[in-house]
Amino acid sequence: NGTRFSNDAIPGAAMPFKYIPAGIPMNIAVSPFNSLNAQSAYGKFDFTFDNLKTYLAVSAGIRNDALHPLQMFFYNAAQEASVDTGHVSFLFFQGNPDWPMVDVRISPFNDLFAGISYGAFKGYQHLKASGSAAIRVYEFGSMNLIAAFASLDLAPYKGQSVTLFTKREVQSGHTSLWAALADGTTFQIMPTVATAEPLDPAGPSVLVFPNPATSELNVQVQNIADSELGYQV
Repeated sequence: NGTRFSNDAIPGAAMPFKYIPAGIPMNIAVSPFNSLNAQSAYGKFDFTFDNLKTYLAVSAGIRNDALHPLQMFFYNAAQEASVDTGHVSFLFFQGNPDWPMVDVRISPFNDLFAGISYGAFKGYQHLKASGSAAIRVYEFGSMNLIAAFASLDLAPYKGQSVTLFTKREVQSGHTSLWAALADGTTFQIMPTVATAEPLDPAGPSVLVFPNPATSELNVQVQNIADSELGYQV
């Protein structure tokens, strides 16, 4: 509605929670970083915030892409801290439009964010703030591994709320996983498996692990028929 809420926001970065007027129809614009007004916006979205609710908002999409245009996605039950001071609370947002519907498993806790499609939130999983947790992404309803990410030490985030979100990297086309804290701190969780992600979930894919490797590197090829084995490594 004419107020600049965030200036020169970096893609993939987060902002701290802020107070927003409730009960007022909002027109929310996402504009180029050097813009002075909303006239050149990439997209405009109408939304009205309910009183006394905590929202998490994500802008996601691809500029000038009719299939996956830039959109605003809202989650109206966000937490600024964990519900238990001895735990870490995780929310998940799936921000890669190329992925099929996925399941996300946090090991060794085996907690599952099930059936997440592009633009969807899944929350919250409350994990005891001890040890570490590895995050793995599978094709929905299967054990077909799509991506795996490094273990996250949970102790530093005791009592905190963490939003995990995926995004497609513009340059490489690969998917990265990020974590955002309530104070706006954002950091990347590095992959342990490099993936060649197919646009067609049933198509061929290649898993290369571990990453980084020292003396041994594994190359696992999936969904390739015997007649298609004319590839080189």
